[in-house]
Amino acid sequence: MMFEQLQRGDFAVFLSGRRLAESSFAAIVNSVAGAVGFQWKLSDLDDFIKKENVARRKAGRPPTQATIFIDAVNEYTSGGGAQQLLRELIDCVASSGKNLFEHGLENIRVIATCRTETWRGYRVRNAFDRDAFFAAVMASR
Repeated sequence: MMFEQLQRGDFAVFLSGRRLAESSFAAIVNSVAGAVGFQWKLSDLDDFIKKENVARRKAGRPPTQATIFIDAVNEYTSGGGAQQLLRELIDCVASSGKNLFEHGLENIRVIATCRTETWRGYRVRNAFDRDAFFAAVMASR
């Protein structure tokens, strides 16, 4: 999926849960924005994507979003562990980012993966809002 987005000219970032330094989703997203543009914040990235979408519409091309892939959330071991990172990600996605960012995350898509046991641990302690995100469960053989 990430490679298809890159081929279409969409914005995509791949992060490994094992390499993240903190569970603050706000800090993660702002560091991604800073990597795109020098000292950018999320609002700068959002503005850039909005302008890009205006140009795409004029050219007859479909609009884009920035997609942040976070692989192996279960491998995050810093402050609070995998459950904390997963909780922060889901809280942000469930509120469309409005609980963390003034402008929300209307142009940012988040895709995260984790092991089944991490997901089950989250579900035991937290409510599940099916409208907030899609969860696919794959069984290994």
